[in-house]
Amino acid sequence: MPWCDPLAAGCGALGAALVSGNAVVLKPSEKAPLAVERLTELLDLGPVLQLLHGDERAARPLSTHAGVDLVMRPGEEAAGSHLAIVDAGTDPAWAAEQVAVSAFAGAGQSCGSVERVHVHRASAEAFLQALTTRARTLRIGPGMDPATEVGPLIDADHRLWVHRQVQDAVYTGAQLHAGGASLPGAGFFNNALGIAPNALDGEKYPPAEDNVITDNDIFWNNFNYHQGKPPFAPRDSGTAALAPVGTGILLFGGRGNVIENNRIYGNYLAGVAAVEAILVEKTPAARTLANNVVKGNQFGLSGTDVNGADIAYDGNGTNNCFLPAGVTSMFPADGSTFGGCGNQSNVFNKAAQDTMISWVGEGAMKAWNKHPHPPKPGFEPLEVFGS
Repeated sequence: MPWCDPLAAGCGALGAALVSGNAVVLKPSEKAPLAVERLTELLDLGPVLQLLHGDERAARPLSTHAGVDLVMRPGEEAAGSHLAIVDAGTDPAWAAEQVAVSAFAGAGQSCGSVERVHVHRASAEAFLQALTTRARTLRIGPGMDPATEVGPLIDADHRLWVHRQVQDAVYTGAQLHAGGASLPGAGFFNNALGIAPNALDGEKYPPAEDNVITDNDIFWNNFNYHQGKPPFAPRDSGTAALAPVGTGILLFGGRGNVIENNRIYGNYLAGVAAVEAILVEKTPAARTLANNVVKGNQFGLSGTDVNGADIAYDGNGTNNCFLPAGVTSMFPADGSTFGGCGNQSNVFNKAAQDTMISWVGEGAMKAWNKHPHPPKPGFEPLEVFGS
């Protein structure tokens, strides 16, 4: 079953199989399993309709079993082939609205979405202007909000894949009319890490990431490795983690990222941490930091909800720009690794890197600078749950 429109895509095939007297095993996508699970519960057909969870490792033994007579993969028959044609004489504004409805439904992830548009040259400019205007005014927000017109993509890997497609198109001559950058105005809070834009993607994508992280609230990323479901039972210490938890934004390696005009506060370890990606082996060029810019951010909520350190940087790489405006604390404390902007050579500090590496694994939380958070309407710091 596909993760996009799992019920709509699968119910026709399911109904046909059941009324024909067959027993069925449904294997929903591991990315969106709950709707199909609920459908199976409601139908309550016992052994006639069974559910299998997991990724392809679970599906392959079933699909190749000699006792299985038919394997169906609904939703994939014509994916990627949907073309809209706007002929001369068609109202370009109306046509643009219809294309937008199809192309942007489900954040453009439906297998039935319009993916190509052929427009008569007489209407092309007016159509493009109307479609651009519609794209720029779409209401982006949570998928459960009735006012939302474009919700989130299914996961971070898919977002990166879409972003790469846009980048490839621009690099080969396409003109960008709307979007193309990370969304502003989001909130990242109550996690182990707020944002890690490249993580280990350097193994797959050695060129520059070119992420733009701007106009976000990034706060209280101090997830304390609690056990169980909320309300959490606090543990005395953190378990092993391959990242410095309690960090608002982590550049673990990374190239060409811009972190600008964000509000970063209440992160017990660091607001922004930048360190060599020591785990990256296949693409050594992706280990180091290069051409990243951190500037114009507001740290510590005017001193009322400070970070452990506003910025922490081991100094590796070249041409990394950290503007000090708004920064009240840093690691190392003397700022010797930062070098400012316009300096082509950052100053690597092996002792600083060793200290930052000690902040992961069993050292998680040992370097935290804990302090009470001021009240924030509608939010509760995760570490107080269960207290």
